[in-house]
Amino acid sequence: MKSFRISLIVCLLFIIALNKISAQKVGVVLSGGGAAGLVHIGVLKALEDNNIPIDYITGTSMGAIIGGLYASGYSPDDIAKILDDEEFIQVSQGKIPDKYVFYFKHPEEYASWLRLRFSIKDNLIKNIPVNVINSVPIDFFLLEKFIHSNFKKNFDSLFVPFRCIAADIENKQKVIFKDGSLSDAIRASMSYPFYLRPLLLNGKLYYDGGLYDNYPTDVCYSEFYPDIIIGSDVSDNHIPPEDDNIYLQIRNMMMTKKDTTKKCDNEITIKPYSTNNIFDFESARSLIDSGYIATMRKLPEILKHIHRFQNKYELQLKRKHYNEKHKEVIVKDVQITMLNRQSPHFIRKSLISSKENIPFTEFKKRYYRLASDERIKFMYPRVVPLDSNTARLDILAKYEKPFYFDIGGVVSNRPVNEFFTALQYHHLGKVGWSIYGNAYLGRLYNGALGKIKLDIPAYNPFFIEAVTCYSRWDFYKSSTLFFEFKKPSYLIQEDNYQELNMGIPLGTKGIFSWGGGIANWINFYYQDINFTNKDTADVTNFNYYYFQSNIDINNQNRRIYANNGSRLFIKLKYIKGKENFVPGNLAPDKTPVNNMFHKDWLYIKLFSDNYIRTIKKIKLGYYFEYAFSTQDFFSNYTSTILSAPAFYPTVESTTLFLPNFRAYHYFVLGGKSVTTLFSRLDARLELYWFQPIQAIINNNYKADFAQPLVYQNIAGSGSLVFHSPLGPVAFSVNYYKNAENNFTFFFHFGYPIFNRKSLE
Repeated sequence: MKSFRISLIVCLLFIIALNKISAQKVGVVLSGGGAAGLVHIGVLKALEDNNIPIDYITGTSMGAIIGGLYASGYSPDDIAKILDDEEFIQVSQGKIPDKYVFYFKHPEEYASWLRLRFSIKDNLIKNIPVNVINSVPIDFFLLEKFIHSNFKKNFDSLFVPFRCIAADIENKQKVIFKDGSLSDAIRASMSYPFYLRPLLLNGKLYYDGGLYDNYPTDVCYSEFYPDIIIGSDVSDNHIPPEDDNIYLQIRNMMMTKKDTTKKCDNEITIKPYSTNNIFDFESARSLIDSGYIATMRKLPEILKHIHRFQNKYELQLKRKHYNEKHKEVIVKDVQITMLNRQSPHFIRKSLISSKENIPFTEFKKRYYRLASDERIKFMYPRVVPLDSNTARLDILAKYEKPFYFDIGGVVSNRPVNEFFTALQYHHLGKVGWSIYGNAYLGRLYNGALGKIKLDIPAYNPFFIEAVTCYSRWDFYKSSTLFFEFKKPSYLIQEDNYQELNMGIPLGTKGIFSWGGGIANWINFYYQDINFTNKDTADVTNFNYYYFQSNIDINNQNRRIYANNGSRLFIKLKYIKGKENFVPGNLAPDKTPVNNMFHKDWLYIKLFSDNYIRTIKKIKLGYYFEYAFSTQDFFSNYTSTILSAPAFYPTVESTTLFLPNFRAYHYFVLGGKSVTTLFSRLDARLELYWFQPIQAIINNNYKADFAQPLVYQNIAGSGSLVFHSPLGPVAFSVNYYKNAENNFTFFFHFGYPIFNRKSLE
């Protein structure tokens, strides 16, 4: 009997111990810390690899993103793939992912360094930007990654129960999110002040949870009461303010000092090593490895407290079963709420038509297409579930301020310095329209352009625009360097045109446009360099009309000095006009030409400019250009060569008149090598072969054709380019075969980009 009682007691104790072991719960806490928080992925992976269960997860800021992904059924490998992808790097910088950038919405590139947006109705404070990056891309990224979790009733219904923290700075307190929209909660938790817009939710503004609780072990304990807390902590503990660092001053005013006291008897803190900048997400792999290694070093201590294990393969099957229930979400409706009294019609018509059901993957393309429009300031999407896999999208939106002011130009060692300014007014209603004007002032180029543009929103949008442009080029004043003594050729060009164009998108990267116009093109020149300021120049005046169509497919990453992407441009142009020639006192032939009709001619031009990645820091590029014109000769050689299609082999060549790189019929082959020395510093080598099919030659001051393929030309450039936030700073040595100066040195800051010429 006694032995029976002992056996019964032992059995009861064994059952109690077994229940206690099986009931052991593990909570994981992931701190904030910006990009350094990527170490959390390695921590989660190490825990899974060693069969350590994760029953609850709590996070702040970057820890909320990674914890939320894990709680939503993503594996550590899935999370690593998502956050180490170029798409995440771009959205974290406020950029629309390259493959979704809608080129049709991009404004024409000019010489602007800086764009200021303002409203004359707002005071100065309201015109100051409140965030560094555009939050639209990261907002949609979060919605997409957590879209299925947004259908859950609360955060306890996720694959792993989850909590995250945001800051309510109005009431000076932290807020714990445990239900509602998961993407809203995580977006609130990561709203880093001045970097991202704060989240407006239920009438309150929420900021980064790290302001009040950057390492929320207390929340994990009070919400879940785990037996063990394993924390990954990369949060810094209050860096003191500095007298010349406004960021640290504001941060210290707002942030509460981290509480380092243990909240649980069995609390283990892992401190992975990281030196990353808070916004530098480009070193994900090394950070993930750092988290994994730090966890493995802590593993003996962790195993002392763990009595219950989760088989890794059983966990994978459980996760697979959880995710298999998810179906693609169908968007059945969109509701737009504007933050002011503006019409939502333009946004709605750009996203969805009436009675249309859109798969979310298709809606994503349309959303980013609309977000590519610089007139959209802000859009925040929320999913409203309708049933198991259909939803309505509620979008909180605001148009950009109606006025844009641009300033820019070129600063150079040569007398081609330019001042550029532009002003634009736009309005978005049932249709979008804008009025734009720019002006250039310089020694080489003076010009002005005005444009009225109408944008029609639809699934297949299109635009109509009216353009007027005046340009004056003075190659005589701008051709000499301070150490040159050669007498330059006298050449002044005036160009005035008005045109009407229409355009539609070609996929996400292309535009097809067509239109026509009238133009007046005047050249003042001497046919011989032996002239004085008392002589009278020759004048060629060409009045004409034209029709044109263009295809432009472009995903290059920069206006000039690109090192990534490709561009294909095709132009077809029909021209008909008449020439007037007034000879100067030095003209070899002093017979004037009045209203000489040229036969109509067709002009075709195409070029392809492509970059190929070889190894991480080296890109190779290839270039091809072809031009063909059926035009006949003008009254003399100089006026003929001035009207001929031109190839501009280098950035500097846009500021030069190079007659040996002009012909009616030619092709170009080129090769480029770009080495990225640092993140913004490139070393470039470029070489081009220019082959006229029949070169235009000077035959006793008259134009004539040379024998086919007799003449060739070569141009090349070696340059060092720093891509500053305002524009490129470039030093280049250039070579032009058969030019007056074979070698040139060109320094410039800014964009040598000018208003288009009418014949181009």
